[in-house]
Amino acid sequence: MKILITGGAGYIGAHTAFELIKQGHEVTILDNMEHGSQAALDAIRANAGGFQFIKADLRNCLLYTSDPADAPPCAALGGPRLHTEKINL
Repeated sequence: MKILITGGAGYIGAHTAFELIKQGHEVTILDNMEHGSQAALDAIRANAGGFQFIKADLRNCLLYTSDPADAPPCAALGGPRLHTEKINL
């Protein structure tokens, strides 16, 4: 499955990416590197395998210009300061 992880160079995102890649998923990591770590990305690549990396800020870009239904499943793992509303799962 194709999966986009925002904040994937941070602690939670990197661990999530690591596990998903090990399970055989095709992972894309999007991170602005404000709090992310290049060392985390290097460790994922060395220990779990390859992934696509996009250095961008999700708050400043539009990822999908066509039908949102075509977007891959997305794990939004932004920092607490970005969360402005309660999400019920």
